[in-house]
Amino acid sequence: MDDRVLIPWWPDAARLLGGLSRSKTHELVRSGDLPSVRVGGRRLVLAEGLREYVARLSREQAMERPVREQAMEGKSA
Repeated sequence: MDDRVLIPWWPDAARLLGGLSRSKTHELVRSGDLPSVRVGGRRLVLAEGLREYVARLSREQAMERPVREQAMEGKSA
């Protein structure tokens, strides 16, 4: 990831999240899922917030995998 502490929410944060659209990145910032701060007239995302957001998604998806796998096993039985 990036070594900066603060990252402009668009386009840098979107790029670091795999090329998300401006509207999706804005939605994440607005909802608080992607922590940000305002410095002057600019909205900046905390680099640590990006890491935490990706880690949270990873944990959530890891928890969903066993459920999906069990559902797939039930369909093939």
